[in-house]
Amino acid sequence: KINVREGKALADLMDESGFFEPMVVQMVSIGEEVGELSKMLRRVADFYATYLETFIDRFTTIFEPIMLVFMGGVVGVMLIALFLPIFKIASASSGGGL
Repeated sequence: KINVREGKALADLMDESGFFEPMVVQMVSIGEEVGELSKMLRRVADFYATYLETFIDRFTTIFEPIMLVFMGGVVGVMLIALFLPIFKIASASSGGGL
């Protein structure tokens, strides 16, 4: 904050921090040079909003089938745990063994 007030370029400070991707730093630098920093920051925000939306869509596309298989396995284990004692009792009472 102090460096910006002293006149240091925002893009340089962002680059020094190491937190921002080079594309973002470059866009901010261009925005500062042409005097349209707010428009460039808006473009960066739009880019990341689209990126996040795409990432979430892809994640849910992959996650849903995995979750279905997992839940199917849980239900299968519960059914086996529920019916196995019943089958053992039935086979023991009929004189046969499992």
